[in-house]
Amino acid sequence: MNYNPLVSIVVPLYNSQNDIENCLESIFRQTYKNYEVIIVDDGSTDNSVYLVEHFISQHTDMQILLLHQQNFGPSKARNEGILHSKGDLIAFLDSDDEWKSDKLSSMVPFFVDNEVGIVSSLYSIANDCAFNNLDNSVKLITPNRLLFKNYFITSATVGRANVLKKYLFNELQKYSEDYRLWLEICFSGYKCLLFNSCLTKMNSKPIYGGSGLSSKLYEMEKGEWHNYYHLLKIGRINFFQFLCAISFSSIKYIYRIVDVKIKKR
Repeated sequence: MNYNPLVSIVVPLYNSQNDIENCLESIFRQTYKNYEVIIVDDGSTDNSVYLVEHFISQHTDMQILLLHQQNFGPSKARNEGILHSKGDLIAFLDSDDEWKSDKLSSMVPFFVDNEVGIVSSLYSIANDCAFNNLDNSVKLITPNRLLFKNYFITSATVGRANVLKKYLFNELQKYSEDYRLWLEICFSGYKCLLFNSCLTKMNSKPIYGGSGLSSKLYEMEKGEWHNYYHLLKIGRINFFQFLCAISFSSIKYIYRIVDVKIKKR
């Protein structure tokens, strides 16, 4: 079966002049060629937009749409990209991250199964893969598994366009908003898959405890609690599941706080 859907790649951009060219070059190097790129500038004040415009002028064979908005945050930027997309699938890539060249060619075939909502891969921090025992297997992440751990990094995730357009990112939520979206999709009955291979290269900040959003551990924890309460409110989980989820999340939060303090000594 020759499955060759158009993939819309959504890149939210904010003050990434040091990384955006590498990000876009990693898209250009994809072995899977049926894609469009939607870059949403979130009110950058550095040279990011100039560098993107220069890249576009040098790569006229690529379908690239550059959109602009005020600084409303990455959720609004990603939603704008989703709503302007033409593809059957949508892939997300943050402007300071990169993909390996076989990222899309590895992800796309899973969507032959119409029940699949999202597929994600593992990631490296800079050039160090954060995982062991990589065997290119695929794992089905069930709703209950996802409730206790977010397996999906946004820059590593590809989703079915009609599913993402139905749910979208919550623009009022600043932390763990991506996790909320994956939970909504998974608890709505769509298959969510994790491909056991490092196909996304994140920048050098750790997942928690470093600079930027990932250092806001308390805000991230509140975001998770909001996610679980949202699932409870819309009837996706019961009160017992809610209590279990927030209890386990709280334990992880305490562990991270201790871990960060030890590392800072």
